[in-house]
Amino acid sequence: MSVERRPPSPTRKTELVGDASSDERNTAGTLGLDEQYGAKNSESRIASHHWSLQVSDDRMCERWRVRINTMIILAGVYSYTATMLTLQAYERLHESPTKALARHQLQTVFGESRDPAMTHRGAPTMTPFKASPSAIFAIALFVASLGLSLATFAISLLCKWWLREYERCDSPVDKNLCLKRGLPCPGLRAWRIPTVIAFLPILLQGVVIIFFIGIHVLIWLVHPIVGALVTIGEVVLVLGVIAMLYPVFLRD
Repeated sequence: MSVERRPPSPTRKTELVGDASSDERNTAGTLGLDEQYGAKNSESRIASHHWSLQVSDDRMCERWRVRINTMIILAGVYSYTATMLTLQAYERLHESPTKALARHQLQTVFGESRDPAMTHRGAPTMTPFKASPSAIFAIALFVASLGLSLATFAISLLCKWWLREYERCDSPVDKNLCLKRGLPCPGLRAWRIPTVIAFLPILLQGVVIIFFIGIHVLIWLVHPIVGALVTIGEVVLVLGVIAMLYPVFLRD
């Protein structure tokens, strides 16, 4: 007994084709959603990474800005003080007006006198004024201190301007920006800004040392006894600093 095979009905064929196309659409839709969610997650990670880098840069720039502002204030104070002391020491490079007037009057009196004894004896010899080497050395120290203070002030302002220009760089968040900002401040480090900022306190300490040496020389010019007392105080201070710092360099 033979079984008669019937061809599939058109309705059944349409259902099979519809199911296949539906599966393809579902698969394509799933892939599209995965790509969409993957792109969103990637953008979210990039934005998070950019935000963390931005926070780190802001904190670093804020620390540098505080240090630079401190250097600007100290350099301004030292510049003003060094200027006043330079003017004070500059007066010792020239003869005082009182002594110059007394010299001129004395020469005039002896020149116009009709007394034969005074005319025969002549005017007393007075040595011309000559600035002492200590006064020249003191004013040289004050001028050097003033120059270094102004240099510190100018470099600090320049570094502050560099930081301001660096923080003004506002760009949209993208992958290339994060890759660039992933490097540790490439622009600032290329210009050696951290090294310059770290060098400013050392330069200012040199200014302080030169400044106090000039004050020491100027005090000795004012009065030797005051200079001796100040020297004793300076020696005691230096010995105290050495005694405090000596244990740091000792080895266990």
